[in-house]
Amino acid sequence: MHLDVSGLRFEHPVDVDIHFDAIEDSIAASGERHWYFLIDLTGTAILPAACKAYTGRVHALNLHHALGSARYGATPDIAAALATISQQSGFNMPVFPDEATALRYLQDIRDANLPPRVDERTLRFHDLYPRVSFDTNRRIVEIDMSDMTLHHARDVADLFDHVEARVVAMGRPMRWYGLVNYHNAQVMPAAWVEYARRGRDLNTSFSLATLRYNVAEDEAENIRARSASAGFAPNIFATRAEALAQLDLLRSMREA
Repeated sequence: MHLDVSGLRFEHPVDVDIHFDAIEDSIAASGERHWYFLIDLTGTAILPAACKAYTGRVHALNLHHALGSARYGATPDIAAALATISQQSGFNMPVFPDEATALRYLQDIRDANLPPRVDERTLRFHDLYPRVSFDTNRRIVEIDMSDMTLHHARDVADLFDHVEARVVAMGRPMRWYGLVNYHNAQVMPAAWVEYARRGRDLNTSFSLATLRYNVAEDEAENIRARSASAGFAPNIFATRAEALAQLDLLRSMREA
């Protein structure tokens, strides 16, 4: 997959999210999860305000989709930032002086014929069933993610497949208010790409609104960043009571 980032200027985190959301949508539409990435960074500018978001999205994209990646044309500051990501994450993100050298590197990896990573299942039906409940009077589906860790895409798929199956099994109405408990929940970098995509799809198909509470600050920051680029309300509250109060307000406005 050839990613042409040449000449792009990332000034704010929302610029980063819009760019990477488009990449992830293209990968999803391809029907293939794993790719070799050839990335042109000629003339790319990443301003300080966007650096954290950019490094986080690069890391997540590589963990979830990359069989190998090679970059060329990077300025010294961007090459140094990628070297830092490589060191911190343990994921090799090499930068080459030109496209031909980068392409040869990817070809060598392909020739080695290394198999893609396989995500092992950690969540099963009996783990997930008690975490989903319904209040049919108020049209609420509650999802309890407390103390749950989503390590990778397999965990995400198992969680969202279960939630969607339970919602469909309830029959009409097909749209619900979602209430999600994030107490001590963790979405690891290898899971975040798929988590964001499946969450967006779930909201589009089944949600009247989704309200979240007990969200750790780093996770809240991720949700707010995604909401800015995807155009949805983050709806983050400190407690379940506050989230329910807002939910009842939304219900009353909808029914008025």
